[in-house]
Amino acid sequence: MAVVVMAAERAEAALQVGRRPWSWSGGRGGGRCGPQCPGGGGGASLMGGRRRLVRALGDLRELRVLAVTCSFHLSTDRDYYEAFLSSIGRWKNLESLTIHCGLGCAMEFLGFLEEYDALRRLEKFKVTAGRFACVPQWINGLLFYLSFVQITICNNQVTYDLHKLGDLPELQCLILGLDFIPEHAIVIENKGFRELQRFSVDGPMPWLTFEAGAMPKLTYLQLKFCSTPARQICVPSGISNLHRLTEIALCYNAHYLNSPSVKMTVEAVTKQVAEHRNPINLFINGIEQDDVQEADDEVTEITIGTSSRTNAGAEDDAQEVGEKAAAAIQCEITEAES
Repeated sequence: MAVVVMAAERAEAALQVGRRPWSWSGGRGGGRCGPQCPGGGGGASLMGGRRRLVRALGDLRELRVLAVTCSFHLSTDRDYYEAFLSSIGRWKNLESLTIHCGLGCAMEFLGFLEEYDALRRLEKFKVTAGRFACVPQWINGLLFYLSFVQITICNNQVTYDLHKLGDLPELQCLILGLDFIPEHAIVIENKGFRELQRFSVDGPMPWLTFEAGAMPKLTYLQLKFCSTPARQICVPSGISNLHRLTEIALCYNAHYLNSPSVKMTVEAVTKQVAEHRNPINLFINGIEQDDVQEADDEVTEITIGTSSRTNAGAEDDAQEVGEKAAAAIQCEITEAES
């Protein structure tokens, strides 16, 4: 487990579980942990003692920002995750918690945080790659200042989870991963999400329906999706009900350029952008689509993955765009994190 901790007033930590021995050395107000080197400075070796280090981190009472990189080991070894939860329970001033973990890593152990009177000052909660069966109950039971959430759900019954997230009074940015194919439309109701400004959905099929009055302050919508069997029309709807929307970003792998479901999604969103009362910037794989909104209400035909070009080399251009667009698209959301 690797740790980096900076000044107590804005402490940052990075932990890495189960990789190699690390040593901890600390001075007043902070410390640094790195690979143990022959002839290096003093410190406690983590060989066989990593659990003790995790527990000791709880003594950093002024910790504000924590980033954790872990493997399946943390989520499956009870001694490890209990030590980790115990430390979190003592960080009364923590404002940002980021957990980077292995793809598909089960994060259910975080549900036990409900037993700790902690995280009440948390403003940012981010979990990458790890999956939750449902949104932990403590998220809207304890966290009244949370403004940024990134979480992936693998349960088809996502409606209740949206209610919990929507009840967060200060939530401004939500990155929602859906690790399943929806069996029915995911309805975004006109209750909750009163302060949300940026919304990103990453899943196989963005089958979303926005009710009238939903997400009243939303200005940015990002949909990341892939190819699915086109057995029925399962495309986003109700985008016209997002009254403050100014930008939409669609992102998919260029290999799915000719997929019927991808085409249906892009065409449905493009039509709704064309009919929206607001001027909206539409980006497809990082390329802005020009003239989607016409003064005479005519919808301009566009070539998926290109910037309004219909030349014979469009598919080749889209392939190149698909490979380069990921970083550009992620920058859209990164702005909200900073």
